[in-house]
Amino acid sequence: MSQFSPEFLTLVVDTLLPGLPATASHPALPAASQIGVDRQLADHLGQHPQRDRLAGRLGMLVQLAGDEQSFVRADMATRIRFIQSLEALDTAAFYAFLMVVTADYYETEAVIRAMGWPVKPPQPQGYPLPAFDEALLASVKTRAALWRE
Repeated sequence: MSQFSPEFLTLVVDTLLPGLPATASHPALPAASQIGVDRQLADHLGQHPQRDRLAGRLGMLVQLAGDEQSFVRADMATRIRFIQSLEALDTAAFYAFLMVVTADYYETEAVIRAMGWPVKPPQPQGYPLPAFDEALLASVKTRAALWRE
């Protein structure tokens, strides 16, 4: 269970990744909360290896805003300023936080499709592998050792 409200987490991820409207040449990119990045962040706060660091960055953001509700009530421009202040305090820690959020965003099928990337397994060359055939190793298993004892 996250110590931060769902509304706060939604506004944090949507301030970082607000999405883009469709254009004549590109489909729309969804806002982060539309594809569940806020819920993933809440899950990370409970079980991610860097959960303490993530919670620390969010806690610092709450402090910069005054309290969580001040961030929630703020308009987009003000939320952006709060996040820019967070970045200025500790750029490396902010980027570590940002990497978690953006990785969750760009791994979703909706964003992959909107970017025009193929939605298929990444290895090898985007094709699923057949099940491994143990019989392929039969000749190797019967061969004598290639090294000296």
